[in-house]
Amino acid sequence: MVIGCVDRDGPRLMLNQFCCERGIPLIDAASDTAPAESGALFGGRVCVCTEATGCLVCFGVLDQNEIQEDLATPGQRADREELYGVPKSALAGGGPSVISVNGVIASLAVTELMVLLTGLRKPIAYQDWHGHAGTLCRVTDREMGCYYCGLRPKRGDLDE
Repeated sequence: MVIGCVDRDGPRLMLNQFCCERGIPLIDAASDTAPAESGALFGGRVCVCTEATGCLVCFGVLDQNEIQEDLATPGQRADREELYGVPKSALAGGGPSVISVNGVIASLAVTELMVLLTGLRKPIAYQDWHGHAGTLCRVTDREMGCYYCGLRPKRGDLDE
């Protein structure tokens, strides 16, 4: 079992691939804040990635631009900044989360870990918490035929 609590999507993609290739369940927890006209948006998500539920790629939660940035060589990063004319770090974006937001997401993740390990119920594949709105949603959309899910070993392969 892997619990992924990383801040960027490049490392998330690497964890996703590692777990898919080895048939290891991955629980990914993410939280964020962002400015909005009405104050601030805040919340997060918990994804339980298994053979039965899917992975971070087929859930569609990874930002491809962030992945390219995270996995780029120093030369590629310099080229990108030159192309845009300003360092990416100087541009506005999401911000750090606050302790209560992280606490809610961590609690949801630990609950899904508990049910996965004990079998009390099936884990919820993808939960999206909108703290600013006070809502928790189950997301059921998933891309079928995902490349990364196809990397999972067949059941017989795990016994070798």
